[in-house]
Amino acid sequence: MSKENFDLFLTLIKLKSYLISLVDQPEDCYKNFNITEEYLNRRCPDKREDIINLLKSNKINSDCDIAFDENIHEKFKEITTAENNVVDLPTLLDKLEIEAKNLFKDEILKSEREEKIKEILKVLFHLAQNWVARKEIESDVEDYSILEEEDVIRPEEEKKLSNLDTYNSISFNNISTLSKKYIELLTEYYFKYGGDISLVDFVNYLTNIRKVITKKYLDLFKKHGLDPNLIKE
Repeated sequence: MSKENFDLFLTLIKLKSYLISLVDQPEDCYKNFNITEEYLNRRCPDKREDIINLLKSNKINSDCDIAFDENIHEKFKEITTAENNVVDLPTLLDKLEIEAKNLFKDEILKSEREEKIKEILKVLFHLAQNWVARKEIESDVEDYSILEEEDVIRPEEEKKLSNLDTYNSISFNNISTLSKKYIELLTEYYFKYGGDISLVDFVNYLTNIRKVITKKYLDLFKKHGLDPNLIKE
């Protein structure tokens, strides 16, 4: 399946919504994938067989299993995570065009400079992981919101939607903390290993960024009739 152009999790969530809109009780549901296949035939016929096989391999064997399993969203998440094989460090480094195999051999990582590079890369990897989690949080909000709009959201799903506000705040804090750590390591590396000109340019850039952000907030406060001095407080 094309991971870039096809959202498996969202498809499964919409499939469940479709099923519970048609079937009120488990006893009204046959022990097969008749409705599921009909839905997939209309929505993504080229993915139908793959999705059915994926469901069966994860012990989901009928329309009923999808419509009336209270933990089906967690199972969908596990299926999607396994299918997407969330970004690992070698993949991330490969995308950054860094030779991960050579970089992480024990005999190469001996000098202090190389250890610093490894530390920086670890922070970047954790930062990337948190952005992946950030994407999942936003996707969860969208998916649960769809259920809420269709008026088929269940109490436990409403609770999860509410909890996402907390996860959202934690996610932003984690990304900010890791970004600060990366900037600290970057400036230390530049200062210690000869990147003086780049360091000066970078510091000037950060100073300009601060001015740009301050102006954005000033404009926002003025637009809504708020006191700009609140920014200083």
